[in-house]
Amino acid sequence: MIVSIGFYILKDSLCIAELSLSAQQPEILSVNEVFFKDSQSEEEKQITLSREIERIETKYKGQNIRFCYSLSQSVVSNFFVEFPFKEKFKILKTLPFEVEDKTPFQLDKVFFDARICRTINGNKSSVLVFVTPEENIKEFINFTKPLKRSVHLLSCPVSALANLLEIWNVSLSQAQNLNSDGAYIYLGLESSLILLYKEGFLEHVSVLDWNCCGIIEDMAKSYKLTKEQACEEFFAKSFILTQSKGFTKEQVFFSNLIKKQIGSLVPELKLLKVSLETRYDQIFSKAMIFGPGAMIKNLSVFITEELEFPVSKLRYFAPFSNFDLQRKPLADVALGLALEGLKKSPYTGLNLLQSTKKEDLLFYPRKWKKTALMFLFCFFAFVAYAFIRQIESSKILSKVNEVFLDYGSKIAYLRTNAIQVESIKKFLAREEEKQADEKIVQEQLSLKQPMDHLQQIVQKLSSAEVWNLSLQSLKITGRKIELRGLIDQSALEPFKTALQSLSEQPIQEISPALEDKEAPAITQLKKGIESGKADDTQNSASSEKEESLNQNTRSFSYSFTLKEEL
Repeated sequence: MIVSIGFYILKDSLCIAELSLSAQQPEILSVNEVFFKDSQSEEEKQITLSREIERIETKYKGQNIRFCYSLSQSVVSNFFVEFPFKEKFKILKTLPFEVEDKTPFQLDKVFFDARICRTINGNKSSVLVFVTPEENIKEFINFTKPLKRSVHLLSCPVSALANLLEIWNVSLSQAQNLNSDGAYIYLGLESSLILLYKEGFLEHVSVLDWNCCGIIEDMAKSYKLTKEQACEEFFAKSFILTQSKGFTKEQVFFSNLIKKQIGSLVPELKLLKVSLETRYDQIFSKAMIFGPGAMIKNLSVFITEELEFPVSKLRYFAPFSNFDLQRKPLADVALGLALEGLKKSPYTGLNLLQSTKKEDLLFYPRKWKKTALMFLFCFFAFVAYAFIRQIESSKILSKVNEVFLDYGSKIAYLRTNAIQVESIKKFLAREEEKQADEKIVQEQLSLKQPMDHLQQIVQKLSSAEVWNLSLQSLKITGRKIELRGLIDQSALEPFKTALQSLSEQPIQEISPALEDKEAPAITQLKKGIESGKADDTQNSASSEKEESLNQNTRSFSYSFTLKEEL
């Protein structure tokens, strides 16, 4: 579970809001207010803050805790800009040019970030830009460094309060104010703000000079109280009388003391009302007040009479409809900061520390310092290596030239003054061609001829003399052999078996086979008979022998593939 802690640190007080997400809705776990004593130094305030952080870490041990802080709005300036795109990363890339045009600061002396307030026609965006000088960031870092706790984000009151007035966890097209259009006046202890909403979206922000500290200081002087006591009295008993009849002198005096301070606020509100109505062509039908100053009883009635248009008190915030603002008057900014910490990408909360820092704008950013130094070191090392290699290559080349001269004269029989790289290459190419031609001739000479195959077959068939084999046809195509002839019938199977030992595959009989023919012995016998040299008895015996030989002789016609190793 993510726990987001909002720290709103003021000069004389501290408010801490603890939030978590429950079913995608923010849930208030705790809200604490701490008032500093007048004599407390910065170190003592740091100790107080450190104790609160330790308490929180002990309370939520093992959970993801995000600490969110805020700068005072008096040190953060803001302005609106429209961009022709709605993606935040594109806005942040273009933002430096807008900051440079609209502020008197140098880009390397400021920190800034942007809050997307609305999308226009689906492809444009209205953006509220926040800028603060570098000194304020350094002061904040120096204050929080002894705490030894990581800071999740550093925002400001305007962005925090906008989270309370809008739907904070939806897409930009829906993140609008659900209450109504008009002005929302925040009366704070150190600064006061006006947030102007039009069509439900934030349209304008103004920072007022007025704050509640003037009333608290007057109370401390008039009643001889410490600031801490005066602050407690202000929140508990402050009021304005609409009429003096029926009240004591002390009550009238107390009311007039507050009226005097409010009196400096009314002219500023009147002037700002006229200016905004002229600028935005919008008549304000009402205004809502909230914040510590809104704790003053009858303040809305008094301002309504002075401004001559209805001003009412904001009773609750949309994300926390059940939270009573009267009990914790400093909780509003702290709750808004905690909401910033609960936001998820791509609509993460405003962060003046890391979103768009001055380091992002420099050509040689500090965060890339080590990488750039390493790159420069490697670059110079490579240049030095290349220079040394060139020197060594020159030495090697001179040695190669000497070798060319030596071998060119000894092998290619070239004159020393005629030896060049091209001439050596041509000589080597000719030698390679000769070697290739000789290799081809050797391969051709080593090819087996048909008689070689026949000799090999005869050697394998060593018992051919007793088979009465008569070979009539031999056809050799590569390793394919075709045999046709005559053989004794009794030797046919041994002869076939012997041929099988020479073949890769089973021997095939090819057709048509040769007609059975007489064996040489039969032919000679016939010649003897026909010549009349034999007597009748011999003729009779020869006839019998001829008939016997014809019966024992068979023709064969086989085809097989000679084994590769043969």
